[in-house]
Amino acid sequence: MTEELAPVYRSLFDKAGPVLRYRILRDLAHQDDTYIDALMLRQQIEKLPQVRAILSRQQLDGSWGDIDATEEAVLSLCEFGLGDGEAVRKCGEEYLLQRLLHREDFSRERRDRTLRLLVRAGFSAVPEVRQEMLSVLNDWNDFLKRIESGKREGKLDKDAVLPTWDAYDAICFYRWPDKEGGKVVDAVTRLFVWAQENDWPETLLRREHTERRLFVVRNKEEYLIQPERMLYELELSARLGVTDRTAATRWMLEELETHQDADGFFRFDSPPVSSLPWYFPLEEANASNHHTTDWTFRGMLIFGALEFDV
Repeated sequence: MTEELAPVYRSLFDKAGPVLRYRILRDLAHQDDTYIDALMLRQQIEKLPQVRAILSRQQLDGSWGDIDATEEAVLSLCEFGLGDGEAVRKCGEEYLLQRLLHREDFSRERRDRTLRLLVRAGFSAVPEVRQEMLSVLNDWNDFLKRIESGKREGKLDKDAVLPTWDAYDAICFYRWPDKEGGKVVDAVTRLFVWAQENDWPETLLRREHTERRLFVVRNKEEYLIQPERMLYELELSARLGVTDRTAATRWMLEELETHQDADGFFRFDSPPVSSLPWYFPLEEANASNHHTTDWTFRGMLIFGALEFDV
């Protein structure tokens, strides 16, 4: 029921379009599709031109042609609140799982990228996905041991498996059993500490890695220029529960709090970006103050994950 929304959510809801309204009810007010208001908004989203265009391009094998197009389609649908829909389910079952299990063309980069999409698509409980997520965690612990050993010995292991942002995204969204949560948090915290204190050495960059794929902690200026990046990374850390454990994420949270105005909305001086490979705007670009409502929803989502009062 929209009349039951907290005042700050109500204010955002009144200024938002259908996608954000649905995400506000679902993710902030915890109203699923059994609530009539949420269901009606979801039905509106399914009829949006941009959503219909994505659905119309899906191939018979469940993909959108190649992994780049598939990644954009799956993440867009998930951000629109349709991650549990038929199109994403079909992609997960018929394309992504097959891609994950296709050992003839196996690489850890391919694995990480595929796992990110499968976890976002709700396939965490699938045994093959769980097995590969544990493999990622083992790889990260092995990387940290190799790095720490290399520092002691004055050299770095050129055969270390490099952590990627795809794997980090998957780790943060994955539903870890309670008995494993502490080990995951510890590994991520150690990785953040290492990444803050070190640049990637040339001996580890012998393979081609795009800036987007390799796990890095950026300087503060980059986050202020692109607040969307800061919001994305904060959401991940909040989901996993490591925000208060690393200097980088603590600073991001403090910075986010300074950008919340008295009306509860988050505002940044930097112009909003139109497209980034890890950021999908939830409001129409021609909507009034679309970036402010988008930023505010993401800020509130982070505060909710951290169990802050709003």
